[in-house]
Amino acid sequence: MEEKNNHGSIVLENREKLFLYGVSDSESFDENAAVLITNLGRLVIEGKNLHLAKLSLDTGEAIVEGFVSSLCYVEKRARKKENMLTRIFK
Repeated sequence: MEEKNNHGSIVLENREKLFLYGVSDSESFDENAAVLITNLGRLVIEGKNLHLAKLSLDTGEAIVEGFVSSLCYVEKRARKKENMLTRIFK
């Protein structure tokens, strides 16, 4: 049994092959964009003809192939806390 990789790292070769370490889940994936959950946060990958060549949640490794145009870590938007009266009188 392989040990899970707890560090997060990204290696991009020639904008065509992306090696990811520290992946815990795949939120969405299509040929133009992917959202992966990593131990460093939510990672959005954009490009063309993307495909997931490897995803191992046991080891935390993923390989994405295709033309990569951008990589961006994003945070979920925190919902503004409202008190009960504000919600009632909307």
